[in-house]
Amino acid sequence: MTFTEKRKLVAIHSAIDDAMGDTDPDCGDMTDEEIRRDEPLLWAAMHLAEMIGGTSWDKYTANDKAQF
Repeated sequence: MTFTEKRKLVAIHSAIDDAMGDTDPDCGDMTDEEIRRDEPLLWAAMHLAEMIGGTSWDKYTANDKAQF
């Protein structure tokens, strides 16, 4: 995956995170399919984070106002 593609994924993840707000649902014992069905925004954010990987996304958000 290219740097630009990861930047796009980080921007999408950020938009989802903003839409979800501060309250994260408790999905402790839920399966992936249950989370997908009951908490689709959380499911999408979780899987985007897996695709992006790494421990710090700062390098992908340095110019977050930039066009893709």
